[in-house]
Amino acid sequence: YSESLFLLLAVCALYFARKRRWILASLCGGLLTATRLVGVAIIPVLLYEFLKQEKSLFKLKALPLFLTFLGILSYMWFNLQKWGNAFYFIQAQGNFENNRSVTTPILVPQTIFRYIKIILTVAPAHFEWWVAILEILTFIFILVLLFVAWKKKLRLSYIIFAGLCFFIPISSGTFTGLPRYSLVLFPIFITLALIGNRFSKISYSIISVVFLFILFMLFAKGYYIS
Repeated sequence: YSESLFLLLAVCALYFARKRRWILASLCGGLLTATRLVGVAIIPVLLYEFLKQEKSLFKLKALPLFLTFLGILSYMWFNLQKWGNAFYFIQAQGNFENNRSVTTPILVPQTIFRYIKIILTVAPAHFEWWVAILEILTFIFILVLLFVAWKKKLRLSYIIFAGLCFFIPISSGTFTGLPRYSLVLFPIFITLALIGNRFSKISYSIISVVFLFILFMLFAKGYYIS
């Protein structure tokens, strides 16, 4: 899985952007867009950070920002040469038969309705029912934390990055993989740290440890978790 590399590059890109080291920020951003498709979220984020700190995009300092496009463009070129289709990496997602739309975006309410239907029609005895519960609970949890991040006035670039990385995959019509995708949304964990309620922190820690143990055991036994 690419999540660990993705997290490293995302944190480095925003760290260097905060330090106004635009070449390093752009290099990390370019590698990020080559790591995973949702890495393209770093492009508007770095543009926003540059505009916020430098007051204008029309500066020579802004030229390195074009490097952020090289990662995804290079991967598209590879797909074009290898498969004859620059967007084959998107098309390939449909081959997993996980109800992910690769042709048109699906509205979030449609996906929620689909999950409600699964919960109401599939028997809890089926493992897939529990996976659906985990995925929709993750969706609700991250959505709430994004709202809290906005209320706590977390740095806007962080919210934009987390929001885009959250909404891009769920616009495909499924929450499949969302628990795993959410692990790289580091602004979410900053938001958790900003919550001052002691009971909430203790509850979250206990639930996290329990889920970590259960999901690790299932994953080790070969079950699909997310």
